[in-house]
Amino acid sequence: MMMSLDSDRPARAMVRPDELTPGQRKALATIRDYRMTRVRGGWQGAGSPKVTLPTASYLGFKRLVMRSNYRGQPRLEITQAGRDLLDIAENRGRA
Repeated sequence: MMMSLDSDRPARAMVRPDELTPGQRKALATIRDYRMTRVRGGWQGAGSPKVTLPTASYLGFKRLVMRSNYRGQPRLEITQAGRDLLDIAENRGRA
């Protein structure tokens, strides 16, 4: 069964930056900086590294990213909780 990244529910609890691995924090920053579209094996923006499906699913489970549709194309976007987490991580020097 595939997990859906679509959710309008709020985050279950605030996620702390140290709960994510450096790769997951980097993937979250990539999603923030690029328009991510669905490609084989994950999500990728023009000129960006690929975010794998397991990483995107985990970030979606934590409610840090959400899937949306733009002109019929699936997109992966960062939520406000994800932006807040990256701001905290960058202020602490962990991004």
